[in-house]
Amino acid sequence: MTPSEQLHTSELSNTMKASKCLLSFVFGKAKLAPSHATTIPCLELCAATVGIEITELIIQELDIKPDAVAYYSDSRVVLGYITNETRRFYDYVSNRVERISIFPPKSG
Repeated sequence: MTPSEQLHTSELSNTMKASKCLLSFVFGKAKLAPSHATTIPCLELCAATVGIEITELIIQELDIKPDAVAYYSDSRVVLGYITNETRRFYDYVSNRVERISIFPPKSG
């Protein structure tokens, strides 16, 4: 897979009473990066945003509600964007960080 391609997958695990864990592939999505110059950190941030959108779609379509949702990223830049509360970003970055930050919607 080249740096211009992204692959997103979602898996669902269900822990049974006998401490067995059932893991199922639920959804996959591939996305091709735009042809114009885009930085790797922006592509990684886009991947994190797609991960949120996939999760929302799965939760909306399934009849069960998850107890917990976990995301994994090895991108220190994306993790820095998400945890930063002091610096202002360009519109592209700021819109995606805001999109990530408002998930999951607070109930009640």
